[in-house]
Amino acid sequence: GERAAELMGGAPEDATAVRLGSKSFGQDAAEEAAKVLRRLQNVEWADMSDIIAGRPEAEALEVLKCMCGALPAAKLKAIDLSENALGEKGIRALEPVLRSLEALEEIKFMNDGLSELSVRLLAEYLPVEHLRTLHFHNNMSGSGGAVAAAAIVAKCDKLEDFRMSSSRVQPDGGLELIKALSSKGATLRKLNLSDSMLDEECTEELVAGLQKFTKLTDLILRDTGVDKDAIIEVLSDPSVVPELAVLDLSGLELEADDAEAVGKLLVTRPRLRKVWLDDNELESDGLVKFCLAATDRSAPSMIELVSAQSSQVGQRGAIALIKFALAHKSVKRVELNDNQIAEAAVEKIQSMLEKAGRADILGNLDENADDMDEDEDFEEADEGDDELAALTKSLESNLSL
Repeated sequence: GERAAELMGGAPEDATAVRLGSKSFGQDAAEEAAKVLRRLQNVEWADMSDIIAGRPEAEALEVLKCMCGALPAAKLKAIDLSENALGEKGIRALEPVLRSLEALEEIKFMNDGLSELSVRLLAEYLPVEHLRTLHFHNNMSGSGGAVAAAAIVAKCDKLEDFRMSSSRVQPDGGLELIKALSSKGATLRKLNLSDSMLDEECTEELVAGLQKFTKLTDLILRDTGVDKDAIIEVLSDPSVVPELAVLDLSGLELEADDAEAVGKLLVTRPRLRKVWLDDNELESDGLVKFCLAATDRSAPSMIELVSAQSSQVGQRGAIALIKFALAHKSVKRVELNDNQIAEAAVEKIQSMLEKAGRADILGNLDENADDMDEDEDFEEADEGDDELAALTKSLESNLSL
């Protein structure tokens, strides 16, 4: 209790944000913290993540009620309840608090042990009139939880940012959720459904929904099992999701021709800033094709990040991507870890980046299997036949490499 009073005693009474995340509170400490929180009547944003770590269940529930109940419910716009073992009992304990959050715009439940019933209770308790951001991640709520989340989404007229990832969503629940999200085309800006099990029917509904998402900037479909061809095809029309800036197609079994199609998106979508293609079957051929397709004659793209980790990439692909990055001043990060790039090629790309004063854009390569590279050695390749030579020529003529 004394430690909590010491930590929080100096908080200014006009504070608009409190960050208590990652500090575990016992009952005494929670009561001291609550005294301070009751004085802070202007708080609009509260990080209450991971505040009951290691506490017995009964004490943890009392701590949650005590501390969250001390926040100014009428003013509070955002609260992060992540990393707390809430479960059904935690949600029930917080019912009075949750129901009172009339100004709520943002709430996050990441790694909270939420079951299907937990999300159903949230659908009953949460005020949604102003809700813009709703995140669920790494829970065990399954398809029933997805259906319950769909019920919340359906009531949110202002929803901008939705995430339900790593929550054991199966196709039946995923379909209901995507149907609800598809009705939010006028407001939705960010969508993350990663690590869900979605099928062909879900893909069809998502494709139809994408054509309504006029404001969507972030589309995260990593490890969802959606039909890659259908998604890439709908995105090949730049009038669909015209604001798209962040795209994650990791773990969707993309091959070389798919990488080429994604590369073309960089040409037709000038707003595209970040692309993840991790955990695919691109191989070097795919990454070279991606770079060639993404090299526009009229102007460089504004891409900032390209990630192709764990994608069976060898030296040709790695060198291609680094040449592409060097030709685009906008690139701030290239991720190539967990591939199979020969040691000599790693030294070459590091040297290329250092000469350009951009060594910091290359991510970690600590899991690179340099002895597994099956590409023809870049120093011995016949440049007349090599697509790398074509890429270099294209970059030089179009972008002054």
